[in-house]
Amino acid sequence: MFEGKKVAFIATGGGGKAITHAGVLKACNEMNINIDFIIGASAGAIAGVLYSQYKSLDMLIDNFRPPNERKYTFKQFSWRTMFNFKNFFKSNIVNGLFDLGHAEEFFRNTLPTDDFSKLDLPVYIATTNLEKNDGELFGLGMNEDVPISKALVASCCMPGLFRPVKIGDYYYVDGEIKRPLSIQTAVDLGAEIIIVSDTYSLCTENAGTSGIVNIMSIIINMLFEDKSIRAVNAIKAKYPDIKVVLITPDIGEISTFSTKSYNKLVKRGYDAALDVFQNYGENNGNVHTK
Repeated sequence: MFEGKKVAFIATGGGGKAITHAGVLKACNEMNINIDFIIGASAGAIAGVLYSQYKSLDMLIDNFRPPNERKYTFKQFSWRTMFNFKNFFKSNIVNGLFDLGHAEEFFRNTLPTDDFSKLDLPVYIATTNLEKNDGELFGLGMNEDVPISKALVASCCMPGLFRPVKIGDYYYVDGEIKRPLSIQTAVDLGAEIIIVSDTYSLCTENAGTSGIVNIMSIIINMLFEDKSIRAVNAIKAKYPDIKVVLITPDIGEISTFSTKSYNKLVKRGYDAALDVFQNYGENNGNVHTK
């Protein structure tokens, strides 16, 4: 599918829901879709980097399996990696609760390579430059001298929760705040087909009484979902010859911090992607979104 076309894969954030991207990637593999590069933000950047480096969907999924269900022995990424209390009470707590230095150290020590230029499948990591008030990417030909580990934690830096990450002379936070999807970058890199794996589906049933963490998660999803849809529509209008394939699995009721729903998330990503790809073919190239 999409033979002879340059294909970009864009992975949104979404915390633990990012494992949904593995299901979408699995469907891509089964449909013989050759992905030329990945653009990811926050947890989507982590999923993209792990997939690019391990070259195995099962190893990517293994990062999200409970300890008693794991198949591999490599050191597993977990929420504890992000929410580390080291330096929690430093004086600079005023700019964020948690320091991401521990997470950066984890990625630096466990990734097969910390060098963008050594990736067989290029990955571009989206961040937001606070001082420049603009989105900025790290990857091949774009700040590629910065280590992957540093770019990853910058992309995952949710303001308030985490302290901004300093790279060079600037401070960076979550990549989806300023430029949702970084979809224009995919166009600039020559993509003819852009597959967007979107984890920001909503479930607002009983939202008002569901607890503060869930309410915050719903609000964040609302904001990012709206910005993502507007970004997709803008690209479609500006570049009618470029096909944008939007895949939004029905995962709204699953918690952003879930650690037990990885099988369900992978399956829903896979099923949603297959549905979209099959409808795409049946409609002679007209993109069907879910």
